[in-house]
Amino acid sequence: MKGLLVAATLFAGMTVTLRAQDVTKVSPSEYKVEFENDQIRIIRVKRAPHSKVPMHSHPDHVVMALTPLEQKVTMPECKITEAHRKAGEAFFSKGLTHAEESLSDKPVGVVLVELKTPAKQ
Repeated sequence: MKGLLVAATLFAGMTVTLRAQDVTKVSPSEYKVEFENDQIRIIRVKRAPHSKVPMHSHPDHVVMALTPLEQKVTMPECKITEAHRKAGEAFFSKGLTHAEESLSDKPVGVVLVELKTPAKQ
């Protein structure tokens, strides 16, 4: 029983750590903070063809695709989807934890605006 409690505690700690991963820390060569204040953080994304970004988290955010965006998205529960966006397309996303893999043969450019206060419904 004690071993089960220890394992459950370790798993819970890993889950918190997983959700707390900042994309600029897990992939600093591709994600650069351009501006930050108490309300938003703007991140410029320059991804190499077929690059992979490990599991990380974002709060509520707005994405502006500067180039076509073709990627595989893996959620923590292993659900896999694909995202396809046109250059110039902007969209809002609730906070999430995921990993990404570029499916593009060309470099990808994105501007990401993370909201420090959750969006109102």
